[in-house]
Amino acid sequence: MAFGDDAVSSRTAQKWFKRFTSGDYSLTDEARSGRPKIVENHDIKEVVQTNSSAMCTELAKMFNLSAESIRLRLHQMGKSWKLSKWNPHDLSKDNKLSRLSICCANLSRNEKCSFLDSLLTCDEKWIIYSNSKRSYHWLSSTDPVPHTPMAWLHPK
Repeated sequence: MAFGDDAVSSRTAQKWFKRFTSGDYSLTDEARSGRPKIVENHDIKEVVQTNSSAMCTELAKMFNLSAESIRLRLHQMGKSWKLSKWNPHDLSKDNKLSRLSICCANLSRNEKCSFLDSLLTCDEKWIIYSNSKRSYHWLSSTDPVPHTPMAWLHPK
């Protein structure tokens, strides 16, 4: 740049030139219509504590601010947008005993007649009967991540 880093942009110079040629020599900004919305961070924090999965667009509508402004404030408060954890399918004691007895039976059968070498195996197939989705939450680094329950059927 010919005038150095401290020079104003050409657009700013054009704006001030237009202003001065119109006869306005004032160096103060003109008053804007309406008062800027004042939202305290603790108001946003209260809403996020009651509903941590509220999206920025929802909060922006609620507080009449931009979604980016809400996101920046939440990050300043130490919040980050984290995905909830799945609760894995827990086997009951009976399920575990049943699996153990089947495995023992197959191992003893294999000792008599080797059949495990001729088996074709693959992963277990599970069917989801509740198509629930994991959700995001605004959480601080010390907040525990909430769990989203998984509803699974037994293998078919």
